[in-house]
Amino acid sequence: KSRITGGNQINFGVQGIPASLNMYIDYNTFSITVCSMMYESLLERDPTTLEIRGKLANEWKVDNDNLLYTFYLDPNAKWADGSPVTSADVVFTFDTIMNPANLTSLFRAGYEDCFEYVRAIDERTVVFKARNKRWLNFDEAMSLTVLPKYLFDGKDFNKDFNITLPPGSGPYE
Repeated sequence: KSRITGGNQINFGVQGIPASLNMYIDYNTFSITVCSMMYESLLERDPTTLEIRGKLANEWKVDNDNLLYTFYLDPNAKWADGSPVTSADVVFTFDTIMNPANLTSLFRAGYEDCFEYVRAIDERTVVFKARNKRWLNFDEAMSLTVLPKYLFDGKDFNKDFNITLPPGSGPYE
């Protein structure tokens, strides 16, 4: 159901019941499509020009050493219930992926190789510290699909979010 228009729906046909709609648990075309419509990344690339543009973040900075990436969350970035997307949500998402108890090894392997840490500086500022200079690091940081901490925290990430997902910041729920 679209949160933007308040009623338009998109229907997808699938050949079988997916193991999960949570792309961090079951990374497949269907879960990627569903999650990308419900949850947003910090930034995105324009599909035609490949220029970087804001999504949850409206400003960003790469330090001169190319190891520190700072993202400033857009004050207009909101979850479905109107509460603000915060840097705590970004850190929570990263920490959830990095938690070995979660079935997120595909993402964990990539982020583990890229980043030493992700830290909240304040409510709207988050920093990614890269391990080494690599051309892909910034793209990895900017494309992190952010989850609402207040809806996921304290639950079993491997079991509670498979066929139903809490509303996110994206246009659909």
